[in-house]
Amino acid sequence: MKVLLIRPPYSPTKVGLAGNRTKGKISDMFLPIGVPLGLLYIGAMLLEKKVDVEIYDALYDVDLDFLERNEEIDFLNFTFGSSRDIVAKRIKEVSPDIIGISNQYTEFLDSTIEVANIAREVCRDATIIVGGAHATTFPEDFLKNTDAVDIVVIGEGEYTIAEIIDYKRGEKALSEIKGIAFKNDSTICINKPRDFITNLDVLPLPAYELIDMERYFQIELRGPKSRDRFRYPGSERAVSMITSRGCPYNCVFCTIALHMGKKCRCHSADYLIRHIKFLKENYHINHIHFEDDNISFYKSNFESILDGLIESDLNITWDVPNGIHVNHLDEALLSKCKRSGCVYLIVGVESGDQEVSDKVVKKSIRLDKVEKVANIAKRIGIDMRAFYLIGFPGERKSNIVQTENFALRLFRRFNVFPNLSIVEPRRGTELNMFCKERGFLRQSKNPSRFGMDMIETQDFSEASLERELVRFNEKKRSMQFQKYMFFCMQHPLFITRTLFNYKKLCKENGTCNHSIDIKTFLKDILKYRNFSISKHVGAYLEKEGGKE
Repeated sequence: MKVLLIRPPYSPTKVGLAGNRTKGKISDMFLPIGVPLGLLYIGAMLLEKKVDVEIYDALYDVDLDFLERNEEIDFLNFTFGSSRDIVAKRIKEVSPDIIGISNQYTEFLDSTIEVANIAREVCRDATIIVGGAHATTFPEDFLKNTDAVDIVVIGEGEYTIAEIIDYKRGEKALSEIKGIAFKNDSTICINKPRDFITNLDVLPLPAYELIDMERYFQIELRGPKSRDRFRYPGSERAVSMITSRGCPYNCVFCTIALHMGKKCRCHSADYLIRHIKFLKENYHINHIHFEDDNISFYKSNFESILDGLIESDLNITWDVPNGIHVNHLDEALLSKCKRSGCVYLIVGVESGDQEVSDKVVKKSIRLDKVEKVANIAKRIGIDMRAFYLIGFPGERKSNIVQTENFALRLFRRFNVFPNLSIVEPRRGTELNMFCKERGFLRQSKNPSRFGMDMIETQDFSEASLERELVRFNEKKRSMQFQKYMFFCMQHPLFITRTLFNYKKLCKENGTCNHSIDIKTFLKDILKYRNFSISKHVGAYLEKEGGKE
């Protein structure tokens, strides 16, 4: 029996990865995906079942020379990854018995269905499965919109895929498999849910051997960045990893609990350190994106992970792209984060108005706690960013201005770089249901949101929120410029030496391309100031014979 696991290619315009632009360079895109971690876990389970399995990442099936040239492209007619013909050719070459397609995000629904239709055309007898976050939450989207999909996996897929193998071997009926949806003639059947995996340590390490890791590192170097982080030479050798699944909090806009549950479940520190050592020894990684939704919820376990990183002396840097809950942070823990290799921390603040935070967003944080943590992080030298959202039902202009002022105050006083966005009422969330009941949903007029529903009330429209973003970003850029000029006046020798040595080191390492230039470096000094000064840039200056 042969299984082919596929991650589909994506259109940057359809999924909003190109912003509002219709033309630009590939380096302008933001593609928030690295190695296909979910498929690697599924692949590892299939290998344990002695199944012949391959992973075809159609998203990262790109020409490295094309990425290196970084030519201008038309986003309206561009697909990142394999063309339709290449997808069909690859599936036909493998000729699998089972085809599993990943559908992690709602925006990628169309591309997932297209790959399923292609798979059905070239492998009529194969069993076609779809899984992932969107598939878990809305299995009917596939079973109603295409006849190509046979099974939709709901929830965690490791044990479900093992039982689907048993079904293909004639050892189990579909009706006996928990956590799936399928069609019985024209009737959609949704089986009982599968219990979440409580002990994550029973899972094998992701099957990295099923992909070409070096290719991912090269794409990270040449193409769109999978995660926004300080770009120091060699930092493309980064991987995504999770230490836990699930989140117990009740933020009204979040979809995590819909597919990973409310209960937080963790890998042990021993498992994580073994996992990191494996990656370090076999693939020479030097950076980890911990993609957890709540990495610090069990504080003692998180501290054990940090202790393991410190004691094992792995020389790994790390970040938390999805954020870390501010409630769990104090000076002792932040100091330990710094010593263990933390590059920067992101906190989800969402609203700078405490009443909106408590009653509308249901964020369960205190804004004075955010300021306290920001102050400590600045003092001990950890760079921070914060996520903010505007456009919640019940917000007025004064509430939105309060959020903007809070964000700018933290940026001015503590260098907490602000990311302000308009909240999206994702299907299945409490926010979406609330707005639907009150008639607040309108189809977006912004092409970068590709027909998504957005919130409009008597207090604001999508257009007025967009204007608010423009005004906020103008203020932020002005503050950035002031900070940069002040920094340059304080450290003129640092700036001149750093620019010279940075470019020199890039050339020595063969990394001098569109993703590493003077403009980018100056921007990174500003955005991730503590990290750039305290670690890598300082090391470059010492290498060249002296500090400022």
